[in-house]
Amino acid sequence: MQFYADPVDGAEVSLGREEWFCPGVVSDEPIFVNRSTGAVWYFPDTGIEWWKSAVFERAADNFTTFFLAWVAGPHYMQLTGSQPEEQWPDLLRVLGRLGG
Repeated sequence: MQFYADPVDGAEVSLGREEWFCPGVVSDEPIFVNRSTGAVWYFPDTGIEWWKSAVFERAADNFTTFFLAWVAGPHYMQLTGSQPEEQWPDLLRVLGRLGG
């Protein structure tokens, strides 16, 4: 997974393994943890390949907050583009984790 943090020629955002850790991907879009701050960052879907995007956003101050809000919470649909009737979003809705 760490190859996602390697610098890419022509990339809009420059990363590096010393500063960034990639714990996984969502639909081929890597998620990054800043090694010095613990903050979680990602490239939101903009319709182009992630490494060509200049849009690199902070999702959470730490991995626990990211997991609860983005993987098991109200931002899951935004992160994945899943449909409400899919199994995981449906479970989150039943558990009251999607809000609304």
